[in-house]
Amino acid sequence: MKKLKFLAAAVAVVTVAGIFSSCSSAETNNTPAETGVETERVQAEAVYSTEEIFGSFNGAFLKEYLKEQDSFVISPLSAKLALSMAAAGADSGSATEKELLDLFGYGTKEDMLADCGRITAELGSSKTISTANSAWLSDRLKGLNDGYSDTLKKAFSAERFTENLSSDGFVKKLNKWVDKNTKGIIPQLLNSPLSEDARLALVNALYFKNEWVWKFDKQSTNDRDFNGKSGTVQVPTMYMVEHLQYGEGKRFKSVTLPYTDGSYMRVYLPLDENAKIADLIAEMSIDELNAEFETAYDEKKVVLSMPKFECESGGSLLEMLERLGVREAFNPGAASFGGITDDKDVILYISEIIQAAKIICDEDGTEAAAATMVTMDGGAMPVEEELVEFIVDRPFLYEIKTASGETLFMGVMQDINT
Repeated sequence: MKKLKFLAAAVAVVTVAGIFSSCSSAETNNTPAETGVETERVQAEAVYSTEEIFGSFNGAFLKEYLKEQDSFVISPLSAKLALSMAAAGADSGSATEKELLDLFGYGTKEDMLADCGRITAELGSSKTISTANSAWLSDRLKGLNDGYSDTLKKAFSAERFTENLSSDGFVKKLNKWVDKNTKGIIPQLLNSPLSEDARLALVNALYFKNEWVWKFDKQSTNDRDFNGKSGTVQVPTMYMVEHLQYGEGKRFKSVTLPYTDGSYMRVYLPLDENAKIADLIAEMSIDELNAEFETAYDEKKVVLSMPKFECESGGSLLEMLERLGVREAFNPGAASFGGITDDKDVILYISEIIQAAKIICDEDGTEAAAATMVTMDGGAMPVEEELVEFIVDRPFLYEIKTASGETLFMGVMQDINT
């Protein structure tokens, strides 16, 4: 029996449009979405305070996404790298810079660039995880300033291209770049050209392929009940008994499934078997939710029953990020990205952010992909021990993390389609 493989990819595109832009349009191959942001939209107050969000992006992202979709997969790291490339060009001391730094918990732009440089280098040297960044300049833009170009190269190792972003040729070249850097998992990100007002596309591709340390046996897979939000269905369910890291917080219990390089998947179930996971997450504060992600773990002999599942999701993140406090960056009249270009004929702002993702998990492996487009326009005698049952027969939360703790993917499954 071969070990399970996990394949993952994420793509982030940041497209920058000028202040005089009308709403532009762009689509992913999974989820078409309208692009552009109206001035009055950014006047809405954020739901969370800066103190609540600072350093808590993953929990906030999860809570917000769950308001819009029952079952989903998202890539916080892809979103962070894409938006950080844009934040690198925000004017120092501006509200635009502050809200983007606060979103990811950075005190200064230097902190952000150092961390992004660390992440890029770490993933670049990994045999199981890779990342690639690129900057696609509109041929209508008079170029990037030298400081910003150096930052993209040093902190993000970004390639640079100049194209007509509103042309079919750009769509083909971008999709080819994405296809190459996600190893074919995302062969097509854009279906149509960007608006004529688009001035810059910043793209991140994230790819992960690994093997489980412990494997599921196909012979042990059987149809079992999954009590989802929409009702009980019979689904193919995998099974193993193994020594795993097990933890219990105040609201969730979880197990850790390690990969061979130290990265891992965690699966979370509410301790209260009658609790509705969406309601539970909604009523928890971001701090309470993040505390569950930091639960202490002990090695236990676990009876693990886990369904095979497949999920894809996607859509605009604009309103979600507005509720998380990002408003100036989306406002044509207030955004401050003067660090990107010396072109005095255009004032840049972020006009759309879209993420689409897909995950497939079965005995032979887990395959996942995400795309984010930010339009800126031992042999001892066995010992008797207590068994811990972890039966995933109801809605669950999951996350995929690197050995250093970066969250590659996370999501919730409330229903499983058979």
